[in-house]
Amino acid sequence: MKKLIIVVSHGRFAQEIVKSAEMIIGTIHDCHAFSLTPDMGIEQLVEKIENCLKENEDKEVICLIDLFGGTPCFSAMSLLDRYDFKAVTGLNLAMLIEVVSQRSALDLDSLANHAIEVLQNSGTYLNEYILGEVDKNG
Repeated sequence: MKKLIIVVSHGRFAQEIVKSAEMIIGTIHDCHAFSLTPDMGIEQLVEKIENCLKENEDKEVICLIDLFGGTPCFSAMSLLDRYDFKAVTGLNLAMLIEVVSQRSALDLDSLANHAIEVLQNSGTYLNEYILGEVDKNG
C-alpha cells in the first residue's frame, strides 16, 4: 500500500521544509504540507488535514508535526480517533528526508519509530565533534 506523508507546522515551516528536502533528494510525491498561519483558526487547519485524509483513504498515512503540544499537534491529534494514521512530532529536515527515503521499505509503525530515532540522533555539537572542545565552565 502506498504511504502518504502529511507535514503540519506553525507558519510556513511545513511548505518550506518540504522544499528544502526536495533540494536534497528531488521531488517528493505523495506529500502534503499544511501550515497554521496567523489568520487561521484551529478549525480551518483541522479541516484541511481531514480533507487530505479523506481524499487519501486508500493510502497509509504518517503525519510529521513540528512541535509537541502546539496547535498543529492538537489539530492532528483531534483526528486520531476518526482516522487511522501515525503522528510523530519534532519534525526536522533529517527526519523528513529519512521518512521519504524509507517509506517504501518500512511498515508504518517501523517508519514512525525510525522518524523518532532520526530525530534523537540528528544533532551534533560541532565544537566537540570537530575540535574536541568541551565546556570549560562546566
